[in-house]
Amino acid sequence: MGIVRTAIGVTPYAVTVTAGQHKFVADEPADHGGRDAGPAPYDLVLAGLGACSAITLRMYADRKQLPIRSLEINLSFKKEGERTSSGVSCTWTLISHPNNVRASPTSSSARR
Repeated sequence: MGIVRTAIGVTPYAVTVTAGQHKFVADEPADHGGRDAGPAPYDLVLAGLGACSAITLRMYADRKQLPIRSLEINLSFKKEGERTSSGVSCTWTLISHPNNVRASPTSSSARR
C-alpha cells in the first residue's frame, strides 16, 4: 500500500489526487458547485469498495477453481438530507460448473 496525497488549489472543489504513480482529479458536479472535472468523492469511495470486492471475489473463485468469465459489481449511494441509502448488486458469469454444465448469469443484491 502506498500513500495517497490530495491537494486543492483555487479552483472550487477540484482536488488533485496522487496515488503511487497515478494522478487524477476529483471534483464535484457542476450542480454542486464544481466543474465535473473528475469523479466526485463519493464515487471514488464506491469505486474503491467495488474494486476491493471484485478482487476479493476473483481471488476466492481462483482458489476454489471456479472459472468466472466476468464479474460486475454495481454500487450506489444516495444522500438526501439526513437520510442516506446505499445499494450493492453483484452479477457474475461462470464459464462452467464442476459437472461441465454451463451456468446462467446469477445476480444477488443487498440494500440498506
